[in-house]
Amino acid sequence: MQPLGISYDLTPPLFLIVFIVICGITFLYLHFKKKKKNFKKLFLFGATIFYVVSVIKLTLLPITVSFKEGVFPDLASSDFYNLVPFQTISQALSYGNYVQVFGNIALLFPLHILLGLLRGKVLSFFKSLLLLIVITLTIELTQLIINLATGIANKVIDIDDFILNVFGGLVGWFLSKAYIKFFTNKESSQENLQRATS
Repeated sequence: MQPLGISYDLTPPLFLIVFIVICGITFLYLHFKKKKKNFKKLFLFGATIFYVVSVIKLTLLPITVSFKEGVFPDLASSDFYNLVPFQTISQALSYGNYVQVFGNIALLFPLHILLGLLRGKVLSFFKSLLLLIVITLTIELTQLIINLATGIANKVIDIDDFILNVFGGLVGWFLSKAYIKFFTNKESSQENLQRATS
C-alpha cells in the first residue's frame, strides 16, 4: 500500500546527531578564533545550542507532507491561524490544559538567562523586548509558510502563543538581570573588602 504522506521530525537519535555536529562546529570556531574558553563557558555554549535545537523541534516539527491531494481535509486559510487575543488561553485553562499555557511561557524563558550568563551582562529592556518579538514572529511566520506550502495545518499560528512566548521571555530577562546584578555587586564588595584588608 502506497503511503499517504510523510512526516519529517527530529527523532531522539537524529536530535543527538544534530546537537553534536553543531557543538563540534561551534567549538572548532572558538578554537580557531582563539577565544577564551573554560568549562563553564563551553557548558553554556552547549546548553544554548541544545536549547535552540529544542525550540526548533518544538515549534516547527514535525512537518507532514501529503503525497496525494484530498488525503487531508481541505482547510480554509483561517484554519491556519488564530488572531483573537486570549481565546486559546481561556479555552486551554477552561479545559485544564495548563501544559499548553505554561509550555508557551517556558519556551523563551531560558533565552535571556543563557545570553546573560554567556555575555556576563543582559541586554537593555528595549533590546530584550525587540529580540523576543523578532524571534516569536519568525517562528510564527515560518509555521504559516510551512502550512501554506504543505496545505496542512502542521502548527496553528496563534496570537496567544506570541503573547505567552514574549511574556515568558521577559520573566527570564528580569530574573537574569537580578541574578547578574546581585552577583556583580557581591563580587565587587568582596574585591573592595580584600583591598581594604590588604
